[in-house]
Amino acid sequence: MSAFLRVRLSEAIVDHTKPNDPFCAVNIKEAVKGDDGTLSLQQKKKTFYPVWGRCFDSHLKPGRRMQIIVMDRADVPGADVTPVAEVTVETEQLAHECMDEEPGVAVKLALDLRPSGKVIMQVKLYGTAPGSDESSGIDFATRTPEKLSSLPKNATALRGRRGAVNRRQAEAKEFKGHMFIKKFFRRPTYCSLCREFLWGYTRHGYQCQVCQYTSHKRCIDSILGKCTGAAGTSNHSKYLKERFKIDVPHRFKKYTFLGPTFCDMCGQLMHGIFRQQLKCDACGTNCHTKCAQNMPPLCGVNEKLLSEALKNVDEIKRNRRLSAGGDPSQNGKKSTPALPPVSEGGLIEEDEYQEITEAMSQASLLVKLQQEQSASHVPSPQNGNKHRPLSSTSEAAPPVPPRTYSQKSHMNGQSSSFSRHMPVSKPMRRFKLEEFQFLKLLGKGSFGKVLLAQQIGSNKYYAIKALKKDVVLEDDDVEATMVEKRILALGSECPFVTHLHSTFQSSSHLFFVMEYLNGGDLMFHIQLHHKFKLPRARFYAAEILAGLQFLHSKGIIYRDLKLDNILLDSEGHCKIADFGMCRENIFGSSTAGTFCGTPDYISPEIIKGKRYTFSVDFWSYGVLCYEMITGQPPFGGEDEDELFDSICNSQIPFSRYLDAYTIDFLDKLLQREPIQRLGYMGDRQPIRKHPFFRSIDFARLEKREIAAPYKPVVKSAQDASNFDDDFTFQPAQLTPTDTQLVLSIDQTNFNGFSFTSEAFNKP
Repeated sequence: MSAFLRVRLSEAIVDHTKPNDPFCAVNIKEAVKGDDGTLSLQQKKKTFYPVWGRCFDSHLKPGRRMQIIVMDRADVPGADVTPVAEVTVETEQLAHECMDEEPGVAVKLALDLRPSGKVIMQVKLYGTAPGSDESSGIDFATRTPEKLSSLPKNATALRGRRGAVNRRQAEAKEFKGHMFIKKFFRRPTYCSLCREFLWGYTRHGYQCQVCQYTSHKRCIDSILGKCTGAAGTSNHSKYLKERFKIDVPHRFKKYTFLGPTFCDMCGQLMHGIFRQQLKCDACGTNCHTKCAQNMPPLCGVNEKLLSEALKNVDEIKRNRRLSAGGDPSQNGKKSTPALPPVSEGGLIEEDEYQEITEAMSQASLLVKLQQEQSASHVPSPQNGNKHRPLSSTSEAAPPVPPRTYSQKSHMNGQSSSFSRHMPVSKPMRRFKLEEFQFLKLLGKGSFGKVLLAQQIGSNKYYAIKALKKDVVLEDDDVEATMVEKRILALGSECPFVTHLHSTFQSSSHLFFVMEYLNGGDLMFHIQLHHKFKLPRARFYAAEILAGLQFLHSKGIIYRDLKLDNILLDSEGHCKIADFGMCRENIFGSSTAGTFCGTPDYISPEIIKGKRYTFSVDFWSYGVLCYEMITGQPPFGGEDEDELFDSICNSQIPFSRYLDAYTIDFLDKLLQREPIQRLGYMGDRQPIRKHPFFRSIDFARLEKREIAAPYKPVVKSAQDASNFDDDFTFQPAQLTPTDTQLVLSIDQTNFNGFSFTSEAFNKP
């Protein structure tokens, strides 16, 4: 494995000044040999800003240097950021510091800053460092978990239910020097440009992570002042300076505000009673003391009006050029609708994307209609009654129904489409919350709650998953929720995937109505039995494999396979549930890259930040099979870092009670190289033909003709005894939501969510 460092910056101690809000910028510089043979340091990657306490990785290369710059948001003189202190260190030097410690131990270092101070950091080395003796067999950061043979035969080391993580880091969008991050504001917040509210869930805003400038998405294109923390040599800074330069500093003084006042920089309310914050004597701009140095030098300038004036100038120039010489690209071509303009900084969101695709579809429609009109005068060959000529003069040909342009697709919420008039289908039945009565709480987590419910007026029972809309919006999980709905809708095609009854919504919640699987999940059963006997574990593994391969055939990576997400029905058959982590449309060379999953089941390629495909599911499948058969996790650690280190480096222990076929099966599933992992290749037969499944007839299994070796104890259709008492004893009710917060939610974000399965689409 190529060596790399995992670095965690803890804090900065600066002696000569006391920063109010310190943060770090990290530059990675490479040693590059020039044409004359001299070495020079070059920065090939952009500067990044790690969060205190979070880890980042850096590969070990000869001559690579890491520069750590400590800055203070409240101490930025002038227009550009001046570093408070900095240190530059070779990555190889950090690696050698790790070699002096035990393998796999994080080393705590205190690097001296210039001109004074220290930065506290933790460093851990993965792999073999450059210059070490690889032939000696020394592998740094290795860890061997506790041997299973030393544990009691029926003991279990599983740590109970483990929540999944989805570390989709907020992607910073660079725009005119600012590093904007999408953000929802829970407190009243004003846009720094148009002075309108951003608060609530009606629309998200953007905030620069360097200078805290806050803005609507629609206002970003009108910002004139560059970020005070942007590098003066950036391409956009040069462009602004070449175009024009405004440098009129504010004259801030302490001021007593008699009423609620908001900062014109970060948009937040300014607190205090007497001489709370600052006000400019010249233009009346208000701001926090900590925001004063971040304020761009635009005293007396109305950014919004000036930006509109500049846009008008550009439009006039463009029109003059077109009227003078015309557009040579249009000579001899038919005109098509122009695409809507895209923001200069590249902040293309879903609404802009939809506008672009609609315009492209409209353009393609016009071309297609023109082609059809031309073809309508050319007779086409007939073949019986199947193909009729398109000529409008043909008496035998019935009139062609006109094409229509649909602005929205009400069935799936996708971009606009063109379709011929079709016969009107049966309207979809819409379910409401009032049609169900909650009986038991089956489970809950950060995602929401799962409740047992009875359909009023019938003896039908369902499991209803309830998600709070404000949480979905705040976590930016709207699309993930739609993905979960679409995948659940496919469940009717596979007997090993949970079936969806319907989805509907209220003003505050989203609801998934699913079949109630009263046999409980595998985590509940393995805690009762410590581990499963081999025939039972083999049967579960076969049914889970069939369900997993069905998802893969649809281009879906599951990414959260674990005992908690495998449910049993009343007959003892397995079904995969909870599709909130899935990724769609993985076909051909498509890959995914999000760090997500449950830590114990995450594959090495996800931990290392590599792109991946279905291989990650077979790693999780291997961990799950290992736990079912042995009752122990294959990897361990005191914290997440140690666990991930164990996953990437530790030798997997196998119990002496396991036969050779089982050990070979588990060992091939837990190969750290994805291409060597059993089941990874497109053909599903190699894993099914492994001797571990020698007693399984998959043709009969997929028809559910094989009886389950264990049938859970179920007293009635609404029995919840196979679920944890920690949940079922709690009241079966929804978590109340603040009324004002509900009113601020933009309900159009959830258009297209409601759905009813064809089997239940009966009035």
